[in-house]
Amino acid sequence: MPNFKRYIGIDYSGAKSPTESLSGLRVYAATGEAVPVEVQPPPSPRKYWTRRGVAEWLVQQLSGDEPVLVGIGPCYKGGPLLGIPS
Repeated sequence: MPNFKRYIGIDYSGAKSPTESLSGLRVYAATGEAVPVEVQPPPSPRKYWTRRGVAEWLVQQLSGDEPVLVGIGPCYKGGPLLGIPS
């Protein structure tokens, strides 16, 4: 039996502010052994995810009791994602 029930992958690229829409910021999720699917950003005038939007979405996803494994691309820096200067 796997240790994790859900898997989230965040492909991060971009150096704009935490509230700017980034075409290189993508989120993928899978449950169990299912193939990962791209998670679209919440409805808004923006076409792509923002770093702040991903952070807020991730907090919601991790608030339950289910074990989740999260992988974030190699360019990730937690401070800028949350709007905290590095």
